[in-house]
Amino acid sequence: VRNPRPVTDKLPPTTPLITGQRVLDSLFPSVLGGTCAIPGAFGCGKTVISQALSKHSNSQAIIYVGCGERGNEMAEVLAEFPELT
Repeated sequence: VRNPRPVTDKLPPTTPLITGQRVLDSLFPSVLGGTCAIPGAFGCGKTVISQALSKHSNSQAIIYVGCGERGNEMAEVLAEFPELT
């Protein structure tokens, strides 16, 4: 028997996520602890945006999910990530 998820016990989103990228903060605001996606066509800078957000974050762990990334691009991200933090 499964217990339903406590959806009603969730805290309402009150704290904005300040990314430091003014365009993202003003046009696409997100909340701290929430989820967001970076959709876009090939070569439009999705990886650059995610690397910039990771570089200037104050987190102790960075989880990067590269769905549909080309192999050489993913290898480049993995090589640069130790330098980002």
